[in-house]
Amino acid sequence: MTNALPAAPASPASPVIPTGIEVLAVARLAPQYAALVGPAFTVHDRLHDTDPAALAAAAPRIRAIAASGESKVSAALIAQ
Repeated sequence: MTNALPAAPASPASPVIPTGIEVLAVARLAPQYAALVGPAFTVHDRLHDTDPAALAAAAPRIRAIAASGESKVSAALIAQ
């Protein structure tokens, strides 16, 4: 059994982005960045601060962290 996700259809004007990827945003995303990330991925916005129980449930599915230059991402958060 493979864990590969199906890829979005390719077009010459847009890159291929796998669907179903979940991202933890550990900082408020800039509007122009959020406009790009939001439609392409499932974004959990600062879930580690707002709802630790929901983060624990979503953690196994999260494959990326979106942060800013001022973000502090602990080893404990990454380990989840």
